[in-house]
Amino acid sequence: MFLQMKFLMVIHYVYLLLNFNVIFETLADMKSNLKIDVKEKPESCNRKSKKGDALHVHYKGSLADGTEFDSSYNRNQPFIFTIGAGQVIGGWESGLLNMCEGEIRQLIIPPELGYGDRGAPPVIPPHSTLHFEVKLLKIDRPTNEL
Repeated sequence: MFLQMKFLMVIHYVYLLLNFNVIFETLADMKSNLKIDVKEKPESCNRKSKKGDALHVHYKGSLADGTEFDSSYNRNQPFIFTIGAGQVIGGWESGLLNMCEGEIRQLIIPPELGYGDRGAPPVIPPHSTLHFEVKLLKIDRPTNEL
């Protein structure tokens, strides 16, 4: 009986810790004002993006006034990066997690998760809110995690 109670307590604490992490990440996104709108989602989703995955995406980036500053479509070549490796701005690191292949998201990224007070001259002024439409084409997962 004592071991069963102890086991249940451990399970309960693990559950709380796992949920706390999810709640904390959600609160951090809410506090940062990152906005994520799913524009299109495939009927079936075999796997979702997670940290460590190489994501192949097409995207269009624009400023709040609608001025387009970048597009992988114009280059006719997807952009490939590893999520969670610090290769992209914070808004992408958070906004493209748990995404399905074929899904399209609209991200509205506040300056603190974009290029902040320095901007990315000459195209992105300091303190800019960024708008991205991102389509996830493919997820490459490290072979030890298939």
